[in-house]
Amino acid sequence: MNIITITVNKKEYQVIVKPHDTLAKVLRDNIQLTGTKLGCEQGSCGACTVFVDGKAVQSCITPAMRVNRSTIITIEGVADQNKLHKLQEKFVEKGAIQCGYCTPGMIMSSLDFLKENPKPTRNEIKEALSGNLCRCTGYKKIIEAVEEYANNEQPSINDDDKYKMVGHARPYIDAAKKVQGIADYTDDIKIKNALYCKFIRSTHAHAKIKSINSSKAEALAGVKAVITGKELPIKFGVLPISEDETAMAVKKTRYIGEIVVAIAADTEEIASEACKLVEVDYTPLRPLCDMKESCKDVGTDEQIHSHCKFNNNIHKKAELRF
Repeated sequence: MNIITITVNKKEYQVIVKPHDTLAKVLRDNIQLTGTKLGCEQGSCGACTVFVDGKAVQSCITPAMRVNRSTIITIEGVADQNKLHKLQEKFVEKGAIQCGYCTPGMIMSSLDFLKENPKPTRNEIKEALSGNLCRCTGYKKIIEAVEEYANNEQPSINDDDKYKMVGHARPYIDAAKKVQGIADYTDDIKIKNALYCKFIRSTHAHAKIKSINSSKAEALAGVKAVITGKELPIKFGVLPISEDETAMAVKKTRYIGEIVVAIAADTEEIASEACKLVEVDYTPLRPLCDMKESCKDVGTDEQIHSHCKFNNNIHKKAELRF
């Protein structure tokens, strides 16, 4: 354990940190500033972007120990009290927010970029934001918001039009909260005595599960449960046109990343450590990588799903007549 001193949004904090703690964890869990979002936790998506001593960093991969005595600005520190920053206003005006999860990182990255290049071209904006991933918007409105802010363009709605609804775009009701990082998402809600769950996922595209040895994980202090596909054999339907599937892999895996083991523990750290103690033994099977291969007759082992009605991997045949 170590104590670090950091200044966050003009307020000084002393925080007890562990060697493996990240800046994102300190901001979210210790200081309760949840506007900094966790997406990939690998430094790839940009959702966790903050300023450290004036420079944009990805806080999910920044060790907390490294920012001792640093000055940090998060999305919560961008607005001037209750008045939005003009870039935040542009995000609201242009409808550059949908789910809003990526928005704090988008704004922080944009502000960092605009310090170096205050009058960028559209292509330069695209390049600058290429490290920030957004699933919802298609980026168009985000790029327009940054572009209009940089060009100091004023809102196009005049006083006579601002109260009209029909024929005018209206901002999302929670847009202001999202651009300030104060909207609550599921991951931001802390429940007392809640357990933390971590998954072990398949490293094979197609394989039989020979054995799972979880005894060491189960013996680790703080681990409350270790669950495999054997405990969840019930199939749950997702789409009417598809066969039901199990929540976890049972006997075999069908894609890289399929859940094989789930571990619940008192803390996220314990759950992560327990995952390292589980031994999964696979027998790799031949993966089918194209449509022609999937249409050929195969043995039972090479059928992706046991409920296939044919001797291949065709899921369903439909005859259409016109």
